[in-house]
Amino acid sequence: MQRSALLRLPGPRRSLLHRQTLLRKSSDLSHLREEMTSRRLPYTTDFMAVTQSKLLRASLADFVPSTGEDSLATPRFLDPAHHLVYFSPLTPLSSLLPDGTDPLHSPGHPFTRRMWAGGSMFFLAAIPLSGGVFHCSENIADIAIKGQEGEEKIFVKIERGIFPGAYPGAFVHKMNAVKQIVEQRTLVFMRDNRHKDSANSNFKSSKILKPTLIPDYSHTLVPTVALLFRFSALTFNAHLIHLDKQHCREVEGHRNLLVHGPLSLVLMVEVLKRHLTNRNKSLKEGKIETITSVEYRNLAPLYAEEEMKICIKEKEMGRFGRWDVWIENKDGGYAVKGSVTTERRRQPVIGKNIVRPCPPNHEENVNGLDINPRPEAMAPEGETA
Repeated sequence: MQRSALLRLPGPRRSLLHRQTLLRKSSDLSHLREEMTSRRLPYTTDFMAVTQSKLLRASLADFVPSTGEDSLATPRFLDPAHHLVYFSPLTPLSSLLPDGTDPLHSPGHPFTRRMWAGGSMFFLAAIPLSGGVFHCSENIADIAIKGQEGEEKIFVKIERGIFPGAYPGAFVHKMNAVKQIVEQRTLVFMRDNRHKDSANSNFKSSKILKPTLIPDYSHTLVPTVALLFRFSALTFNAHLIHLDKQHCREVEGHRNLLVHGPLSLVLMVEVLKRHLTNRNKSLKEGKIETITSVEYRNLAPLYAEEEMKICIKEKEMGRFGRWDVWIENKDGGYAVKGSVTTERRRQPVIGKNIVRPCPPNHEENVNGLDINPRPEAMAPEGETA
């Protein structure tokens, strides 16, 4: 029953239906939460070599400001947020959903449309790109259902931990985590109600939320179709909203290809990182200001071949810094809004206090899923080593 019709009913009847709706939603939510949070998601293993990060750097080079250094030089350490192009889900093509997404976090029919809502990242140690073996464990931490009945959206909160260890790994029941990156991301799944409206429903202009802050620094760019293709390839992402313009227009109701949520984040972080790189030249030798955490929300879509402006504003100065970061779309409204923390510290040196190694038979726990990196142990059936 629509809210307007519910409000026309007499008080007692309206109250009863309202309680029944809440109970139904509560029951559905409880069942769905139990099913989704109990899913045992595969963990992935990757070699932290320079290739993926270097390919991402090459793809971003024409879209981010220059620092006067060779942007295509081989990096020694993993850049902030570049872990997104490692640890790809090993999903066979036959298992993908019709829109090209993987089913790992999907609540199932009728919630078939997926968008990236936001998240956070904490960079706990510098990771050298020297080919070391790292693992990524993830789990569904919680879900929330929002919206009126028939127009609900399901928000799926995912937690990920990235940590070093020998190859291959196996799950055991010990605890002693050594995480280098901790990430939380939220995906939103929506009903496919597009048949109720025209295919071009998303062409209509929505309310624009204008930033009130004046940035200290900004950078304008226009993401291209080629950039979206490269990022899709680097992240093993076959979602058609980033690849197929006809699908976007005729099926999803968007005017063009959508910029990936994580690509927007990477661009935002990269602009701040380059701003810090230029500022680091004035710091005492051997010291740098580096990004330690990022929190962000995606508020409105960004489209390929449309101008976007990345803005940064410093909130707190000193050893520990805080920054407001955001992206404005072509109409000047918020598309992404976030905050970043930084720290001034000594430059990392490979082989010295960077990653605590896992000695033989060392056992560690990640996000409640225990992993023993003993070489002789094999991953149990259904898990990805």
